[in-house]
Amino acid sequence: MRFDKDLEIERAMVIYAHPDDAEFGVAGTVAKWAKAGVEVTYCMVTNGASGSQDPEMTREKLREMRYDEQKRAAKILGVTHVVFLGYEDGYLSSRSHRRGRGRAPHDQPRRVDPPDVPGALA
Repeated sequence: MRFDKDLEIERAMVIYAHPDDAEFGVAGTVAKWAKAGVEVTYCMVTNGASGSQDPEMTREKLREMRYDEQKRAAKILGVTHVVFLGYEDGYLSSRSHRRGRGRAPHDQPRRVDPPDVPGALA
């Protein structure tokens, strides 16, 4: 996607903590860029296993439901790749990345090699 004579974006990554964060924050931009041919990667840091008021809901079922919802939302917006780092929702700390080599949010742009990371949601 060419913005002007000096700026062309081919790949972008959106790093965000929770399911729906990307959709609430940058969905319009993601859809526009994807439609224009930008290869967009989503990187969800937590597993989305917290937040249900349903007494029958387990963390495992909620995690799988959130992953499925995120994949479907990404597909609708034209996102090319979805990366799930899988950190436990509600238990993420500034030291969490030390427990999971290669899963640190700051490692992800190098894996996809986007020249521009348009924003990160926390």
